[in-house]
Amino acid sequence: MMAVSCGTDAPIPDEGQRFTARPGALRFPITGCVVSVDVDAQDIVLAHDEIAGFMNAMTMTLGVKETVVLTALAPGHAVSGTLVVDGARLWIEDTKIDEDGRCRAVFDRASPTRGQTFSRHLARR
Repeated sequence: MMAVSCGTDAPIPDEGQRFTARPGALRFPITGCVVSVDVDAQDIVLAHDEIAGFMNAMTMTLGVKETVVLTALAPGHAVSGTLVVDGARLWIEDTKIDEDGRCRAVFDRASPTRGQTFSRHLARR
């Protein structure tokens, strides 16, 4: 079964095509720190940096297209890639694990306090 999103005639891909972008999907470079990984759901929680012209820095759940990279990710890894925005669907592709250590140092020093987002914790370092 396929649905059609508001504002476009292009059908939304079936669940099996979760990471298939429709024509007109937006793409932005993205960097951030992995907070958690859910391999079964093929998602990560990412404390990402500001995406210029699109989104402030925040912590959010995003799908990861490359299963091989997803299984290698762990909290504290720094990642970079391409954020794909297709209507209400968002995911990362061309994902790379960055070995710069900026995220690991924060995870090793301390974890966020209760009620504090990880992105705010990173900003305090």
